[in-house]
Amino acid sequence: PVERVDRTMVGGSGTTSRHSDAAGAGAVGAGAATTIRVLDARLSISEALCDVLCDGVGAGAGAGGAGASAGTGAAGSEAGAGAGAGAAPELGAPSASDRRTHRFDFSRTMVLVPGGRLAGALSRRLLARAKAASEPLFAPMIVTPKRFGPNLVAPTRPILGDVAALFSWREVLDRSIAAKDGFAVRAAALFGMAEEPDPRVRMRIARRVRRLSAEVAASMGSLQSIATGAAARDAARVRGDLAARLEVLAEFERRRTELLVACGCEDRDESIRDGVRAGRVVADGGDRVVVLFADPDPVQRELLRLLRARGVRVEVCVHRTDDVDEEGFPIAARWEGRAFPTERIPDGVIRVADRPSGAAKDVIEAIRTLPLGSDRGGRSTGDALPT
Repeated sequence: PVERVDRTMVGGSGTTSRHSDAAGAGAVGAGAATTIRVLDARLSISEALCDVLCDGVGAGAGAGGAGASAGTGAAGSEAGAGAGAGAAPELGAPSASDRRTHRFDFSRTMVLVPGGRLAGALSRRLLARAKAASEPLFAPMIVTPKRFGPNLVAPTRPILGDVAALFSWREVLDRSIAAKDGFAVRAAALFGMAEEPDPRVRMRIARRVRRLSAEVAASMGSLQSIATGAAARDAARVRGDLAARLEVLAEFERRRTELLVACGCEDRDESIRDGVRAGRVVADGGDRVVVLFADPDPVQRELLRLLRARGVRVEVCVHRTDDVDEEGFPIAARWEGRAFPTERIPDGVIRVADRPSGAAKDVIEAIRTLPLGSDRGGRSTGDALPT
């Protein structure tokens, strides 16, 4: 494709619009440009993102987002920290003529952020600006990655909640044990257990397989497609047991799918994957999506492409434009080739933790070994910090 790059800088922030002019096979509609917005590094992330949102309205981008919850004086944040609930769209949403006059009309805007804490901070920033200007705020919908797909993809059947999804995997094992067909034993063998799993072990297996299935669905795949793919066949030539192990996972998925179909429901992650494949995207409620998310999953990136193809303006926020692709996301191959600056941080001082809580404990232990200074005789802080 022929790429046109237009760049303007205002203060510490900038805009890079990248347009793909190729009419690719299977493209839906003419599509809209991807706009790469450079955040002002002098500001906090929430303040810089607030600038991007307000700048987009002033530039005539149209304030909008898919499925936005519009309210006056309350930000429609998913986290909702410090923000009101907002009015229903039919009660608080402005008319088309009003929308042209409101500086803080984001009723057709969706904002994708990595976590609820940033969502709450952004909501408070928008509320403060609207209050300072004595103007109403028509709030954007601020979502985290978990809620991005469900707000834009129409399911075909009722969606399982998180707890029900977990127990549906365990139900497959429970039914296998009740039928005495041996599948539960084969599934347990994948995780180093040679006996029929007890209820506690079955729950552990269900939790691990559910996490694996969700990651695969986010990559636009399935356990079945992995088991039958060319990469699996090539790997099986090196590891003879790999094909059999993958087949157990594929059968696990097949059994669970049959269970969900019989119950008349579907898995959230699989529903989003299948909906994106089929193009079941609901974008009637918005015309602008602002993204602050460094590395979306393949299913999220494909969803953003579908939105652009339907005329939705997608703006991706970055701190720098180095080594990002035409969609505003990091080019993995370039980052993989960069060496870690060991002259600044030697390998010997790096510790690896499995969980955030483990990392926190390691940090506390490292702090305990630091001297308090000459006024305390250089004594270790080990007896000064509470346990």
